[in-house]
Amino acid sequence: APSDESAATSLAWCHVKSQPVLCVGFRHGGVSLFTQEGEVIVSFLLATSPVLRIRTCPGERRGPMTQEEESFTKASERLMFLHDHGLLILVALDSLSD
Repeated sequence: APSDESAATSLAWCHVKSQPVLCVGFRHGGVSLFTQEGEVIVSFLLATSPVLRIRTCPGERRGPMTQEEESFTKASERLMFLHDHGLLILVALDSLSD
C-alpha cells in the first residue's frame, strides 16, 4: 500500500540551538525534524532506502586552528543516519539551524 512508504522507521531526540528536536526517519528514506509542539522544522530526502537508526555524534574540527580559535570554537554535533544496505550519512546540526 502507498501509505507504507511513509511509515516511520526510526526516532531520536536531539538539540538544535539548545531546543529539543524530534528526528523521524521514514521507510522511503526521508527525514523530518519536529519541534516539541509537533511543528515541522525541515524535511529532506537523503537516500531512497529506509532510515534504520538516527544518532547524534560529536563533530570534528577541520583544518589547523590557533589556540585562541580552539578555545572559542565548538565543533558542531552531527546527526548520523544509517540507511538500509549499510549507507551511513552524517549531517551537521549547524547546517539545520538556519
